[in-house]
Amino acid sequence: MHILLAYSTRHWMPSGEGANHLSASSAATLAKTLYNLLSNYGEVEYVDGVKPPKELKRTHYDLMVGIQGSITPLSTIAKFDKKVLFAVNMHPAARNQILKQFNDTYSVCSTRHVERNSVHLRQMDDIEQADAVLLVGNATIAHSFMRFGTPLPQLRRFNYTSALPVRERPKEAVNTPPRLLYVATEMCLRKGFDILADMLQGVQDLPFTCGIVGGSGDADYRERLQSLKDKLGNKLTIHGWVDSCSPEYLEILRSYDVVLFPSLEEGQAGSVLDAMSQGLIPLITRETGVDFSPLGFLSPILGSRQNAELLRTLLNLDAHSLLKLHRQTLDWYRLNHLNWQEGLQRAVDALIHSGTPWPAEESYTSGDNAATNYWKYEMVDKLEQAPELSAVAIQGDTPAARIRWELVDKLPENCVVIKRNTQHGPYLLGTPDEKGTDILSMTAIRAESTTRCSWGTWLLRILSCIHPSKQKRKMCYNAWRLQQ
Repeated sequence: MHILLAYSTRHWMPSGEGANHLSASSAATLAKTLYNLLSNYGEVEYVDGVKPPKELKRTHYDLMVGIQGSITPLSTIAKFDKKVLFAVNMHPAARNQILKQFNDTYSVCSTRHVERNSVHLRQMDDIEQADAVLLVGNATIAHSFMRFGTPLPQLRRFNYTSALPVRERPKEAVNTPPRLLYVATEMCLRKGFDILADMLQGVQDLPFTCGIVGGSGDADYRERLQSLKDKLGNKLTIHGWVDSCSPEYLEILRSYDVVLFPSLEEGQAGSVLDAMSQGLIPLITRETGVDFSPLGFLSPILGSRQNAELLRTLLNLDAHSLLKLHRQTLDWYRLNHLNWQEGLQRAVDALIHSGTPWPAEESYTSGDNAATNYWKYEMVDKLEQAPELSAVAIQGDTPAARIRWELVDKLPENCVVIKRNTQHGPYLLGTPDEKGTDILSMTAIRAESTTRCSWGTWLLRILSCIHPSKQKRKMCYNAWRLQQ
């Protein structure tokens, strides 16, 4: 069997060559694991998926696994029997939408910064071409794909793990108040730095210390970081960018108690996994792609009362409560992330030996009750351990399950209901009706394009090709693409 794997040669190479300082990154962990797993099925050719090559060793492959931006260009120079997209972020259109809406609402940075952090919507071609999608993250990340039309059976979601050694469970009580850490590749809108600054300034009356690890980003966020330092003084320590392979990185992580990470968009944040592997208690948004935030999940908005209450609750915990949360974090991490390769291998094995997309496995169907038109699809890694997290599909016009609206927050995030045999896709939860209940089968919520005259649409398309600014060409293309 001949397999092509398109990932990042900058982060990892099978030969061991390349940038060693990136070998502990999430991209390197994922690329290495994929390569070793696929090697069990045949000969694997590894190429750069960020800047795909113009020539390959072969003109035909049995299977291709590629990151976003690689499938479309490589499909022009070779034939693939099956194509799998390996997605490590939200759907590209969802990502752009989230960043733009946040800045439109709060005006926290320049339009240029939003543009720089947006992605080119040519990546949507890869999603449309792919026979299946391997997705890193939780149901929130999966929902971003379903919202823009990817069918649930075409997705396989999984967690992954940090490259760092897992810390032993602590035996003694930790210091109080807890020491907070924000760690990211750079300070930026997407990584929730504005929400972080908003939350920290809201608890200046409480004793706390906070550290920030990461690059200073562009001018917008260099100024914002300095402004936060001026306001918090000795409460804030700026470590700057630290090599994740270095002893210093591990030492910094182990000197803190909590990872505070209010990200707006991720696949599954590697920095959060790094921190959790060392026992740091996560206080995070669901958009980080991680399903564990023991005190509650942050909202990806500014001025959130819920965020303020969660942070104050955390800072007022006693040493015994913190110790308990440290242990719970390590237990969760070990159970849900350490053996992640097993779930990935099951998914790849099913794709290679069964069909495209993955067939519904027998254990996920209702067996003798099939006549009731219910199906279950896996949306958690260990369905057998948590059957209440399964997804229920409703066929045809069968009445949807209804629950009282006040109980919606008690539903597992992974609960998905599908209305089959219609043009509508699967969605998480629904909307309240006049009786205060939630109908768990929403009508389509695909992004609605703005209706414009045809000449305006064509003008955007022309500008996306001829505008002298590369950034403006991307903007015009993205605006045009969302109207298609």
